[in-house]
Amino acid sequence: CEGFATAATVYAATGDAVAACFSAGSLKPVALALRSKFPELRMTIAADNARWKRVVKETGFKIE
Repeated sequence: CEGFATAATVYAATGDAVAACFSAGSLKPVALALRSKFPELRMTIAADNARWKRVVKETGFKIE
């Protein structure tokens, strides 16, 4: 998740473990680090803002 509020909301809704990155630019490096440490981990990435152009530019993620 990008921010604390998003992480807290995802945890409250799912009970799943979350990792807060605190910056859109940190989403991809944190996701890659988690994937490296936990190769079988099922991962959902939750950005906290609708400014998709900024998120795509800062992270390199493709929005589908």
